[in-house]
Amino acid sequence: MRTTLILLSIFLFRSLVLAQDNNNSGVQNLYRVDFAVPDQPAFKLLGNNPDEIMRPSSINELSIITSQYFSNGSFSLPQNFAVEFNPALLLLNDSLVESGSYLKKGWLYKSGLSIGSRRMEVDNITRYDFSIGIKMNIIDKGNLLYSAEWKKYTRQVFEQDMLERDVQEEFLEYWNNQPGNKEYEFGIFSSLDPKYDEQERKLIKEKYLNWAIKENKIHFTTDLTAQIDAYKEFIKSYKKNNWNKAKLDIAIGNLWTSPDSLSSNLKAKRFGSWLTYAFPLPSNKNWGQMMLGASLVHTYNQDSVLLEDSDKTSFSDFSLSARYYLGRNRIKGFVEGLYSSNELDVTKSMFNLGIEINPIPAVWFIFSTGWESNELKNGDQIKNSNTKFDLRFNIPENFTLF
Repeated sequence: MRTTLILLSIFLFRSLVLAQDNNNSGVQNLYRVDFAVPDQPAFKLLGNNPDEIMRPSSINELSIITSQYFSNGSFSLPQNFAVEFNPALLLLNDSLVESGSYLKKGWLYKSGLSIGSRRMEVDNITRYDFSIGIKMNIIDKGNLLYSAEWKKYTRQVFEQDMLERDVQEEFLEYWNNQPGNKEYEFGIFSSLDPKYDEQERKLIKEKYLNWAIKENKIHFTTDLTAQIDAYKEFIKSYKKNNWNKAKLDIAIGNLWTSPDSLSSNLKAKRFGSWLTYAFPLPSNKNWGQMMLGASLVHTYNQDSVLLEDSDKTSFSDFSLSARYYLGRNRIKGFVEGLYSSNELDVTKSMFNLGIEINPIPAVWFIFSTGWESNELKNGDQIKNSNTKFDLRFNIPENFTLF
């Protein structure tokens, strides 16, 4: 019963948006929440540190990440590019909610497919890397459609809608019984019914409001603008209170390399797997989030130049990492640390400071700086600083793809 109420309430919101904007907006812009753009396994495999923490977040229809804007101490065009998408969300569009598929087959809509590419120069030789990855939300407490707040809100909207429908039916019965009036069906109150033109709808709306005032039933009628504004406020409050809720993601990916852009020359090079758990810290507050991650990345068919001190042609890296966010959904700082070791007896430790900003809808800037230390098999240590700038995009909350 509760699921039915939710779905009927979504239909109501669709009618509200269509009536307000008079266009073909879908219902997806009603449940899309602009949390941070999640990391993508295909993107991670492209970077110099493929074993960094895999940042979890709700899967979107489409998200894009570009990175490596710094080269030799100055800004440059991005070297890494990756895109993640969910075929079910993209192809089914409105029908996924209208049919209840999202609620019945959540696993299908909480997974993402990512692809990435990179062009780089190694010893004056151009090399092309291509990657693909799959990620799934095992736990996503911040998902709007599964939240108690959303269910409560949509139940209230549904109950209000049912009360207004009763009043509208009463008005139509009164109107249709008046001599000389054109008889209308209930569909005249819906902008989706092509039987009635805009002039007829405007006439009935004016008569309906006048009748509701006269009969002291105006409190049952809906102010579309006010209801849409109220929904926007609900989403704003929801993001504030739920951006740091518990999430558990698993992901795998593979990378291929080629001396040219032809796919026929691709050679498998790296496989990665990630597990990340995020949770609010403190547990009862909305301004902090802790992430704990583990990854296993296996590199094979590696360039011999990078392994000149080893007789191994492949090796595995295992890493443990942690990141702590402090702030709000649209702006927050973070600190992170990582420790990893591999079969070449090389250990790495890393510490970063960074900031994540959402200056405009669906656009995220992530800047971080820090240092890392690599201890080699012979005891030597290599220390260096690192600076990263990522630019990430997803689909705006109020934007409809199709």
